[in-house]
Amino acid sequence: MSAVTPATPAVHRPLPPPTPAGGASSGTLDLYNGFDVFTGTGSFFAGFQGGYNIMLPSRLLLGVETDASFPNTLAGTATATSAFAGQASFNDTVLHSGTVRGRVGYAFDHWLFYATGGFAWSYDQITRTQIAGGALDPGTEESALLWRLGWTAGAGIELPVAPATSNSMNSPISIAPWRPGCR
Repeated sequence: MSAVTPATPAVHRPLPPPTPAGGASSGTLDLYNGFDVFTGTGSFFAGFQGGYNIMLPSRLLLGVETDASFPNTLAGTATATSAFAGQASFNDTVLHSGTVRGRVGYAFDHWLFYATGGFAWSYDQITRTQIAGGALDPGTEESALLWRLGWTAGAGIELPVAPATSNSMNSPISIAPWRPGCR
């Protein structure tokens, strides 16, 4: 039986004083809020992973893998102030993300050592809310959806725990350096 951790609110800091150039910013990054099973609030994460591998007689492994994730709480918020735009809040929320990767490895006894790399993506919602000042009325909200495309690479170790079942540890790195339509 596990204990239920109550949801914790995000920490929001007050804006720092404006700089001599007339601007200031602050922000938060929310990666996890404790899940409360009784109210249905907090962080949860859904997704899937699949792939196919071929082991050659030389114990070289070749494969392809894909995964997709659908988090409910993976967001960042920043508040910015400038003399021209006034004060506005910016929120970036990951709606879903995933990868499609190739995998090359070598099996040694019951251990598999491998490297993986390929295509990475995320689909985000960007929201801007006018707080005060500027050309827009306070409370005005603008929203856009954004694809972020890039690459991922990593390495790992896999060990069988039962027939047709294995456990792995890996350390992927994902970079999203470009967006469709931008050069």
